Amino acid sequence: MLKSLTTIIIATFAAMALAACAGGDDTPEPTSAPRATSTQAPAPSPTPAPDPTAPAASGGCAGAEESCALAEQIATELLSGDLDAVVSRVRLRPYTCPGPEPEGLGGAYPLCEGAAAGDVREGLSHAHLQSEGGVISPDALRTTLEGWLSAADASASDSFSTGGPAFATVGCPMTAAGVDCTGAIGVVFTMIAAGGGRGLLELVIQRDADGPGITWLVTGIVTENLNNEIVSGGASDIQLTFGLDGVESTGTSYFRPDAGP
Repeated sequence: MLKSLTTIIIATFAAMALAACAGGDDTPEPTSAPRATSTQAPAPSPTPAPDPTAPAASGGCAGAEESCALAEQIATELLSGDLDAVVSRVRLRPYTCPGPEPEGLGGAYPLCEGAAAGDVREGLSHAHLQSEGGVISPDALRTTLEGWLSAADASASDSFSTGGPAFATVGCPMTAAGVDCTGAIGVVFTMIAAGGGRGLLELVIQRDADGPGITWLVTGIVTENLNNEIVSGGASDIQLTFGLDGVESTGTSYFRPDAGP
């Protein structure tokens, strides 16, 4: 049984505090899909540790209790194969289609494939680490999740873990005040694909007028020097606050690994 994600998120703040002691609903209409990038694990001198006395670093899930609870529910649903439940938690955003075919990389595709210029369709941003992103429909999200789970090789293993789909970390944005989960929470899963290669899948939870929901899907590969901190824990330059008004992030997120069952 997974350790409570709420406990893990609270532990994130405690870890950052110890490091310091040691040293609305009117979302603007997106015009293109986000591009998420993540590079090698940070050097020995990463983003300075936050002030443990800052409000954002002292409250754990304070102000984000619903999002923390939803993160735990989503982890259970995905790993049990209840994909209908996961998809039902998506917060779709409107995209104005420029035409039936993309004019370049990225953009609101494949969501807008076949659409007339000016058509408005609702979808979910899908970021591919180290590549261009896109936008997908709820049906496409379900297909993506199903394919990711079924591609796992449970009999495989590597230096990180075994190959079956598993919860890996939760991540929250770093702000000038410290780790702050009120804006967004990323729930990260990992597995080894049949034929080799560890992959990651992240569902980002953000809050709107209707409460917290999934607003962003992130997928990518994991190697010793690529995206490793996202599944193992630590600071990463992946951005978790896409599309949020009034959220000033340093562009860095902090991921906390599961510490046990």
